[in-house]
Amino acid sequence: MTVAAHSSLFCFSDDLVVVNSRNAFSTRRWSRLTRNTMSDAARDAAITLMRSGNYQSALESFKTLIADEPRDWTLFYMAGQCARFTNDIQSATAYLLRATELDHSQPQVFLALGIAQQIQGQLWESQEAFRKALELDSDYDLAYNSLALTQKKMGKLDLALHNLEEGLKVLSRSIARKMRNTEENKSFPYPNIRGRRLVKYALSAATYLCANEPDIKLAWPTGGQAIAETDSQVHRGLYWLDTTDTERAKTRLFLPNFFNTFFSISRSESPYAHMLGNLGSVLELQGNQEEAELCYEEAKEFLAQYMCLPTLCDSSHQCARPIPRARAREMDRPASSLRRR
Repeated sequence: MTVAAHSSLFCFSDDLVVVNSRNAFSTRRWSRLTRNTMSDAARDAAITLMRSGNYQSALESFKTLIADEPRDWTLFYMAGQCARFTNDIQSATAYLLRATELDHSQPQVFLALGIAQQIQGQLWESQEAFRKALELDSDYDLAYNSLALTQKKMGKLDLALHNLEEGLKVLSRSIARKMRNTEENKSFPYPNIRGRRLVKYALSAATYLCANEPDIKLAWPTGGQAIAETDSQVHRGLYWLDTTDTERAKTRLFLPNFFNTFFSISRSESPYAHMLGNLGSVLELQGNQEEAELCYEEAKEFLAQYMCLPTLCDSSHQCARPIPRARAREMDRPASSLRRR
């Protein structure tokens, strides 16, 4: 199967808009100017239109709001996203550039700007916008993904491969940070995953969790031990056990539930499958067909609940509508609270 065919199937070409669209409703810092009730209502109405997918009407509302509040970066950001989703890319770029001028500390705005510039073919500018997003937030996995896709378009395949790998590691660390080691955790069964890369990233997550304890040794059970642990449930929901031997050497044994839970969370995080698919497309362009196919197969395993049907994609393999959100990791507040405080 060709790269184009895989891209149409997975919808992981270009900018991962099916994930990025949720950023249109989130901000990381809030203005603190007082607004009157009418302005509140108008903003809420515009956001409601945007959430419902009525981007053109929402854009008109944001234009009116901008005329009254020309220094509110959130309005320019949302106007830019609405213009983007109505395929007015030139206007989207202009709005988003203005948003970065008003507040240059918002990584999601630089991500959105880079996407618009990528679509316009302004690849160098797009690359710099994504780099700025990562400068502001080094754990922004979506920015790694979009940077890699721009670099793929530029023919910088080695850099694209590197940044996709980094994005996957960042995603694995974000999953690890959610895992609290208590017996009350849910015990997940082994998911019977054929792909081997997820195991690699689970081990990366385990290493990350021990980063602040340089003297600790890492260990994990053999296949037989894992089966016995799963059957007995002797450690209930624990993810790992810390032990100390007679020489006071520390070992952290990662239990099967750590890996099973990591796999389960990864399945609920659609960016993993999208980035893995993108990784496959870069590997294929590099001539590594065997490894590319392994990435594609593993991505298909994880895209079951997020699959974009080809009929929902336009000619550039962009997704024509947002897919259901799994987890709003990068959202600091609910979308309905997007207002100045």
